[in-house]
Amino acid sequence: MHSLESYKYNKTITLLTGVFGAVFNEIKIVRADGKTILVPISYAIQQKYDARLKQNPDIQTSLKIQNILPRLSFKLVSWQRDTDRMLSKYHQLIEQANRTMVTELSSQRNRVPYKFMYEVNAKTKTVDDMLQIIEQILVMFNPSLNVVVKDNKDLNVTSAINIALVDSQIQDMFEGSFEDDQYIETSFSFALDGWLYMPTATSKIITKVITNIFDLDSSELLDTNIEVP
Repeated sequence: MHSLESYKYNKTITLLTGVFGAVFNEIKIVRADGKTILVPISYAIQQKYDARLKQNPDIQTSLKIQNILPRLSFKLVSWQRDTDRMLSKYHQLIEQANRTMVTELSSQRNRVPYKFMYEVNAKTKTVDDMLQIIEQILVMFNPSLNVVVKDNKDLNVTSAINIALVDSQIQDMFEGSFEDDQYIETSFSFALDGWLYMPTATSKIITKVITNIFDLDSSELLDTNIEVP
């Protein structure tokens, strides 16, 4: 029976969350005057701005926060074990290395597949800005996107991570009173097929194999073979 003390924190979920957010780093909008704006994205920053606006509903704060539009925010909302990708837990993963250059190799029990659910929120002042963001995201995920990630440093291996668009919806909102500027918000739901890794063990590399051949009747040593891989 394994105890939690034997497990190592690999920061895999942190890595996958950073990779997910980086997918949206190049979303842009182009205004009628030809000006191109790179839409900023931050982790769950939407709630921070909205909370500040409610705490400080004065005109100066409201204008400053509204001027940050357009913007994107994202967050990890849930996760579940993915039984469709589950393999034998007794299978071993071996470090990818040149065995002539190292004296030992790292290994792990088979990785555990998990499906991580993320939510992306887009907020803009105008419908045209929002439709530009929506169209870029819908084209990017048709219906999914594969990203190659080095998610296991101990074994020096990479994985192809699939990110699928699950759902999206748009709604009109108002900040403050009815006379205030309208803004538009769209939410996107995504499923990321990731892996969580078991603790790492190390073992020496076999550099020489010695085979002794005996006579079964007399137990006399007949020959010795030495093989060097």
